[in-house]
Amino acid sequence: MKICLGENLRALRNKENVTQEQLAEALEVSPQAVSRWENEVSFPDISVLPVIANFFNVTVDYLLGVDTAHKQKETDRVIETDKILRSEGKTRESVDFLREKVREFPSNPEILHRLACSLFSLYHQSGEKFSEEETRAMALESAELCKRALKYNSDQPFASRCKQTLILNYVELGERERAAEIADTLSSLWCSREMVYPVTLAGKEALKEYQENLTLLIDAVIITMGRIKGCENYSDEQLIRLAEVREKLILLLAGDNPCWLNERLFNMAMIQAKIQARENSEKLADTLQGLMKYARNYEERQTGGKYNVFWLSECEDRLGSATKHSSESLYDTLRNFIDKNGIKERFKGNKNVEAVIREIEELA
Repeated sequence: MKICLGENLRALRNKENVTQEQLAEALEVSPQAVSRWENEVSFPDISVLPVIANFFNVTVDYLLGVDTAHKQKETDRVIETDKILRSEGKTRESVDFLREKVREFPSNPEILHRLACSLFSLYHQSGEKFSEEETRAMALESAELCKRALKYNSDQPFASRCKQTLILNYVELGERERAAEIADTLSSLWCSREMVYPVTLAGKEALKEYQENLTLLIDAVIITMGRIKGCENYSDEQLIRLAEVREKLILLLAGDNPCWLNERLFNMAMIQAKIQARENSEKLADTLQGLMKYARNYEERQTGGKYNVFWLSECEDRLGSATKHSSESLYDTLRNFIDKNGIKERFKGNKNVEAVIREIEELA
């Protein structure tokens, strides 16, 4: 078993911008002793190790670099369990689970960042109602977790993901200038890992990377268009047009059954359905039919499912990575929409709408 005390001590000191003299003063030893430890000429007394670990807010195991492979396996297990919780929309359960794991692994950057992401999803996207104070507290906690994670791992691409979460929290906290400063440190799209790394590959490896990136870019375009929607007071007609364009883009680029992107299609169709219900539009029946199809394609898709267009031939559905923001199924969401908006009563006598509602009620 290899002990990496010197290397880890030097790395932690450099990250914290602590000199050997400052660390020596805190530990009540000579700067020469710290230098000898870092060069592994000698090692600190065993009683000093917890003091050093506490100084840098890490565990003794982390300081020594003990059982790195074992800890990575533990990290992988935590991440896989959390992926399942998030894919089932169990955001609060994810937060509780990860808080427990952070106590167990206080210096694990990946677990710290996953907890930060789950907290952000809980207060921002889960649909649960929180007071302004509760929301602010969770945003602050999420931001602090990101900063801790960056202290332990500042390498790309992890740091970019962590900074993204930190930026979103700062925006929520109203600290847009602070968020902008961090955003300016990130690479541009054209210099990102997704754009550059596939160039270094060839054959099937390159093809798979490019195709995986295409699914990410599709989602990025859809999310960006959704954010455009929130920046302007668009008319109902314009909102429906935006939803239609986003729907066509997904179907054009990812095929007519685009795996986990069916949830995106469902949410876009729901925008149209809400407007059409409000206006008693005859088009509601067709939109409900589309909602039913997207719900079925999303909820009943299989692990490892493939896209049905050849330009995504190497991609598999990200069944465990598609995060839901509610534990209810899309079937439940659709039925709740019908009940809450009184669609049955308001469209009574409309045979097309009544027929679709009967089909929806029979869904699993």
